[in-house]
Amino acid sequence: MRATGIALWLAAVAVGPIGAQSENDSAALAPGARGYGLTVLAGSAVERFEVEYVGLLENALGPQQNVILVRLLGKPFDRTGVIAGMSGSPIYFQDQLIGALSLSLGSFSDEALAGVTPIGDMVKIDARQRQRAGGLEPLMRFDADAKLMALFGGLPSFPSFLPDQAPNRSAPQLGAWRPLPLPLTTLGFSPRVFELAAPTLSRLGFRPTNIAGAGGASDGGAPIVPGSAVAVQLVRGDWELAATGTVTSVDGSRLLAFGHPFLQLGAVNMPMVRAEILTVYPSQAGSYKISTSGKEVIGTCRQDRLTGILGLLDQTEPRMIPVEVSLQDRGEPVATHRFEIVNDPLLTPLLLYYGLLNSIFSVDKVAGNATFRVSAELELEGYDSLHLEDLFSGPSLAPYFVAGTVAAVLDFVAQNPFQEIQVNKLTLRFDSDDRLQLAEITRAWTDRRSVAPGERVRLTVGLRAHRGAELTLDTDLKIDPDTPPGKLEIVVADALTISREEAAAVRGSFYVRDLEHLLGLLRGLRPNNTVYVQVRRPDPGGAYLEGRYLPLLPPSAGAILEASQGGLGRIQTPVAVLGESQLVTERVVVGHKRIELEVRRPAG
Repeated sequence: MRATGIALWLAAVAVGPIGAQSENDSAALAPGARGYGLTVLAGSAVERFEVEYVGLLENALGPQQNVILVRLLGKPFDRTGVIAGMSGSPIYFQDQLIGALSLSLGSFSDEALAGVTPIGDMVKIDARQRQRAGGLEPLMRFDADAKLMALFGGLPSFPSFLPDQAPNRSAPQLGAWRPLPLPLTTLGFSPRVFELAAPTLSRLGFRPTNIAGAGGASDGGAPIVPGSAVAVQLVRGDWELAATGTVTSVDGSRLLAFGHPFLQLGAVNMPMVRAEILTVYPSQAGSYKISTSGKEVIGTCRQDRLTGILGLLDQTEPRMIPVEVSLQDRGEPVATHRFEIVNDPLLTPLLLYYGLLNSIFSVDKVAGNATFRVSAELELEGYDSLHLEDLFSGPSLAPYFVAGTVAAVLDFVAQNPFQEIQVNKLTLRFDSDDRLQLAEITRAWTDRRSVAPGERVRLTVGLRAHRGAELTLDTDLKIDPDTPPGKLEIVVADALTISREEAAAVRGSFYVRDLEHLLGLLRGLRPNNTVYVQVRRPDPGGAYLEGRYLPLLPPSAGAILEASQGGLGRIQTPVAVLGESQLVTERVVVGHKRIELEVRRPAG
């Protein structure tokens, strides 16, 4: 901490409007110097509070990332400490803006010590916006191969759509700086989903609250000024999420706020609305503002950087993704929910997952036996829509698989490494039933064990329905006339078994050629209500080449492909699938059976 030279440093960062740095001299600040800040503590009126300068911490957050340490004085800070929701509150000394209140040193502090992000660092956000306008970019280029294999191999019951690189600001070390959490106000959030979502949202730097709401703030009134409360909308409609912070500086139609990252996503396109503070909830574990947010969009958050966010006022309303969820009970309509989700590669799939669970739990039970028939359509700009039809059934996890499957498909589209693609709308129908609709494959047999090439085999599959009688399904399998003598294997299995075995055959190295190929794979996801019958034979020469399966390759062809591709994109497979049949049922199918078949030499 240094007081020496602080006057020169302050002179360099003191600014008026955004981007207009001033060289005005400033009196030297010594520890104990008094200044003030601006924020909203109740309603929408900006209030002034007193601060005391403590010192300058050089390189506190990294190279050339200084922090100004201040102490908040008087009420209510003597009992609340630093308050979540004050992020961005402008701090002034000698009537010159020096930065934004933005950082805290953890919980259970005896006094309100806070970190201030220098305004000189914040104005760099505006310079970056002027240099690089427009165009959303994905947070990261994902490993499409691994994610596809994970999806085709079966979704986990609690899928995570956050990459490892996503920030974790929920559990700071003692004595370490952390951004003040942003209060995340909610509307229409079921308690069960809130309980599920809160840890993830906290990790991202929010302070989830399920005691306020959205839509209560006045959409008219005073202009947006330094100290005003604003919120960034993530979801709006029948359920809403909005993160509340404070405006630091306004220059015409441009504003700076928060003083720390929202999510540090870089260039973004998210709606901003007014916020109204109902009260401050005091707590030694971390006080926070309880707020509501307006419905009228007042601007767009365009940059989300280390030192704050940049918003543009009176701009065209950002494009969000509309979602419509129709809920039925055994075919009878129950409710229809409509909401819009922010258009962002990282956040959209995660918020959709919570949104779908929220719709399900608002009209259905949260535990016990359940079956869901799912129909989903993703309308894509410039491409044919993605249609998904599936059935899920289980004692407790069915809702999570329903929401997780749809959200995972959207995740593949949003995070694809080939090109940006706009999702115009999602339309979903969930038809629920309190009964389990399961059928286990208990046996399978053929009318013979030896066949000649070109002949047909009759296959019968026995299934035991949950608390029901045995069902039988029959199909004819034709053996290809060119099949050489030897052993064949007939695999009778559920979707999960077939997908896992296909994933194992390519050893998790599946190659996706382009966006059309990816969309084709997603359209080909196997429904759970089907018995899959595959005829296989050993095939040491078969291969996947650039996502295409080439069975029964002779050694010479394999060698040519290996040389022409340099070994890239080619994976040898141990078996060849000679044919596949599908037997559709009204239940979720589980289990598998295998039958060995001998192909004899043709007579004569």
